[in-house]
Amino acid sequence: MATIEDGTKDACQIVVTGLLNDVFDAFSQSFNEWWPMDYRFEEDSFIGLSPVHGGDCYEDTEDGRRLVWGTIENIERPSRLSLFWLISPKRLLISDPQNAGGIDIGFRQEGHSVVISVEFHGFDNYGEDGQIYQSAMQSSAGWPYCLQEFRRFWEAQPALAST
Repeated sequence: MATIEDGTKDACQIVVTGLLNDVFDAFSQSFNEWWPMDYRFEEDSFIGLSPVHGGDCYEDTEDGRRLVWGTIENIERPSRLSLFWLISPKRLLISDPQNAGGIDIGFRQEGHSVVISVEFHGFDNYGEDGQIYQSAMQSSAGWPYCLQEFRRFWEAQPALAST
């Protein structure tokens, strides 16, 4: 069983049953399997992460282009994944991480469950639309929705979700 909680002003979280390493690996290595289709640049694309410091968060399109929508700022397997969000409030790609906001995704074991929390920072780098963009990311249609999609994916993996 998982729950979504809108916590502080800059965070959202979900709780899933499972082991920390398994949840982290599923989140970071199966991104294409759970990331919402309506939050991709193209319908028939492959979306993924290179889970190493400086790695790309990318979408490979059917016509062979690689759209880099994030850069891994820090990774501490299995407890933390931080990235620069290289998508502007107008859904345009940003090439310089210094002009982007950051997203910190934390993972922590609590008993038989793992808490996944998402926090936002530096959205003022997007300029006057930064705070509105951060609010949209925190809304029920933003990262809480994406975390629900991960939960659906996770719970469909009975061997992992029941551990």
